[in-house]
Amino acid sequence: MHDLHHGACVTGVIVAGSIAGHILLAPALIAAIVIDRSRASPGGQNRSVALFVIAFLALAGALASSPFVMSAGGSWEANTSLEGGHLSRQQVFANTIEGVKEQAIVGAGLGAFEQVYPRYEDPNVVSTRFANHAHNDYLEFVFETGVVGILLIGGMLVWWAGQAARIWSGPINEEGRLRRAATIATAVLLLHSLADYPLRTTASAAVAALCLAAMVAVRRGPKRAGADEDASAARNIEI
Repeated sequence: MHDLHHGACVTGVIVAGSIAGHILLAPALIAAIVIDRSRASPGGQNRSVALFVIAFLALAGALASSPFVMSAGGSWEANTSLEGGHLSRQQVFANTIEGVKEQAIVGAGLGAFEQVYPRYEDPNVVSTRFANHAHNDYLEFVFETGVVGILLIGGMLVWWAGQAARIWSGPINEEGRLRRAATIATAVLLLHSLADYPLRTTASAAVAALCLAAMVAVRRGPKRAGADEDASAARNIEI
């Protein structure tokens, strides 16, 4: 059943045709294999082999179907244009950085990117296409919030790295494997945010919230006077 779920996820990523998804697919599956191999069960080895095969086939499919590979020979500019127009992500990044430099202290204001960004475009290349997002959520957040955004992003990344390190150095049990999987899921979203804005979609934000909760959750067994804790008893998760 686990392998079936992995296969469905891989198929979804390939069909979506996202270059970022294709790039992140292989390391995510490798991490899943590492977590799965930690299982102390007779069938663990077979599951790991199955996951390795899925990862290999997924990588082959990604290379064969990726828009970047299919358009090999074209310019980087053409391969990264937004909405099929003449506005490349490279140019959007450059313009956004100019805005960050000019409004480094307080930023343009939350939600103001679409209205303020045109100030930093070259009038000679403006077309009917426009950038509604920076396609780099870190840049866009700093563009809108300035120094405060830098501090918030930095603090969050430092916390996440420390929590992930504690989880991966912690005990290898069912709860530990779940928490490790949560670190992988959030890592994928954090990396994807370098080239897009996945956390601005409700589905991805909900997954991120659930995984972050799993990373900080503490399981406590029931305490009963005069009796030892029953390891098999139902437990609550406290956040």
